[in-house]
Amino acid sequence: MIVRAWPLVSLPMIVAVAVAAPQAPVFRATAKTVVVDVSVSRNGRPVMGLAAADFHLADNGVPQTLVDVSQETLPIDLTVVADLSATADGSALDALRRSIGDVLGRLHPDDHASLVVFDQRIREVDVSARGLQITVDSTWTASSPARLFDAIAAALVKPLDPARRRMTIVFTEGRDQGSFLDEAELIDVASRSGVAVFIVGVTDGTARAPQPPANLPLLQHLADATGGIVAVVQRDQDLGASFVRALEDFRTSYVLRYTPAGTAAGGWHRLDVSVPRERAAEVRARKGYFDAPPASPRDEARPR
Repeated sequence: MIVRAWPLVSLPMIVAVAVAAPQAPVFRATAKTVVVDVSVSRNGRPVMGLAAADFHLADNGVPQTLVDVSQETLPIDLTVVADLSATADGSALDALRRSIGDVLGRLHPDDHASLVVFDQRIREVDVSARGLQITVDSTWTASSPARLFDAIAAALVKPLDPARRRMTIVFTEGRDQGSFLDEAELIDVASRSGVAVFIVGVTDGTARAPQPPANLPLLQHLADATGGIVAVVQRDQDLGASFVRALEDFRTSYVLRYTPAGTAAGGWHRLDVSVPRERAAEVRARKGYFDAPPASPRDEARPR
């Protein structure tokens, strides 16, 4: 299978290709294997030691036979997407740098990390440089646009390394203005990406009077569709702890592999994953994947 990728800053191209490419597949997959990340937890703690026989997976309603189940074996490709419009002053920006540093410090030597920041512009920051060089656009004001949807999409469509499990942590207050993509298009891009999206939504509310981030239903939909989770934190809370929890949640999830059987090739495949013997456990996985239809004989004969 081929995973389409777009340049990080070519947002009009993201819109044109992501929306007009209904056959773009998701998941780390070959023509014969689909790979699904599944988180299983009980009372906030991961359930360890599960085997293939413990899982039930249906592809478009058809039960599948798992060929492999593993945990904490494949390296992780982490992208952090940071909303700089949510850092109104120097202390908030310093706290964000520390929080990103906290989660980067938890990566293993064979993991990979990248950082996308945005306000009215979207850019990638070199995480290997000494000290994270994160700066707010000098022309940004409180009324400037914050291109949240485009920034998330830009992170999701980066080239896929099939040897790594991909996750994205999005730090944001949820406000979006000026994006090329709308909500439906963002969900469509995420559904095709094979990337688990974890949201850290920051709010000015208090514990006694919680105030949800903007666009919270969309953020929840985005996380649910990709097998991630939403954490809402107060602006003065420890952001780093939320980032690290997201990473550890993903690291301890299971990787399920199966060869689709009994389902038609092509189009959207709905996934249903459960662990019957762990009825009290929370099971999270992405809701499905897009599969390219089999090539026609004419396509097979066409020069490449």
